[in-house]
Amino acid sequence: MPPMFLSGAGLAAGIAWINSIGNLGGLFGPWYVGVMNDLTGSYAGGLYGLALLGFVAAIVCAFFLLIPSHTSSVAPPVTAVAG
Repeated sequence: MPPMFLSGAGLAAGIAWINSIGNLGGLFGPWYVGVMNDLTGSYAGGLYGLALLGFVAAIVCAFFLLIPSHTSSVAPPVTAVAG
């Protein structure tokens, strides 16, 4: 999706930003599951929490992300009707 909104140096920075957030998720996810395992004695709580975060991310992408349409905005030609 970054190429839809960015180009050039902005595109490179956007992809780097996405990669950085992904790396933070790789650090935060196992830590969160471990903390929830310690609190509840089961991995289920941590996995449900990660599933909830994934669901929230899907909702944000589906409803709040404005993706431009690639449809043509050219109107069809208007023809005169003789009457």
